[in-house]
Amino acid sequence: KYAAEGQKELSVHRDGALMTFSLLLNDPSDFEGGGTYFEEDGRVYRPKQGVAVLHSGKRRHGGYPISSGVRYIMVGFCLCRSLKLCDELLCEERGGWRFG
Repeated sequence: KYAAEGQKELSVHRDGALMTFSLLLNDPSDFEGGGTYFEEDGRVYRPKQGVAVLHSGKRRHGGYPISSGVRYIMVGFCLCRSLKLCDELLCEERGGWRFG
């Protein structure tokens, strides 16, 4: 939950997961600003209600600040238990996985 009167944003960071998603639960007209910011390209993604932003947990990203209202999101993390699988999926020599 991001609220103009409370947590307005989340600083840029990396997640400890293979993949991360954030799903917008309420209507974008309920708040101003907000979205998922990606440092690499300087872009803010602002999905419609019910749409998720899916990206690699390795990408630096943050919660863009809201200026009014309340923004509700559901965030999920996809983990990898097999180190062999993780190495193959994230192998830089093969280009690795990129989301965003």
